[in-house]
Amino acid sequence: MFQEILTRTMQRRRFLTRGFKAALLVAGLPAVSAWAREHDTALPPDDLETLAVMVRGLLPHDFLSDEDYVGFARRIDARLGSDPAFEKLITEGIEAQNAASGGSWLAASAEDKLRVLQILEKEPYFGQLLNASIDTLYQDPAVYRRLGYEGSAIEFGGYLNRGFGDIDWLPAAGD
Repeated sequence: MFQEILTRTMQRRRFLTRGFKAALLVAGLPAVSAWAREHDTALPPDDLETLAVMVRGLLPHDFLSDEDYVGFARRIDARLGSDPAFEKLITEGIEAQNAASGGSWLAASAEDKLRVLQILEKEPYFGQLLNASIDTLYQDPAVYRRLGYEGSAIEFGGYLNRGFGDIDWLPAAGD
């Protein structure tokens, strides 16, 4: 049993690493920079694009469009304006990310992007951005509908009798 769990965990890690590298092959998300040039933003366009590409690598989904990641960048940028400590953390984190890449993380190869993120993954910047990414991206109703999440069930009496017992991918009790 333990060996099977370990094998699945290792397969998932290999899958995530491959998916992450594939997502990082994206040179950028020009839609983010285009949006930023048309709006008053807390971060420069390239920094917003860096965040969006990084999140695409951290949370890669084939069914999410560039617009979904642009939405992420917009919501993070809005948060920066009202949270100076978070803004400082993100700004300094992007500076460190670019410095470790030799100038521009966006222009780096997928392997170099991954190497830099592995260097930064223990830094508060990485953890805070990952948490903000999860909160921000997955709170978008358009995104969670595409993920198959039906939304809150509290107003309907909870999840117990709403079809969530039909999950067939979890092991049965006692397995």
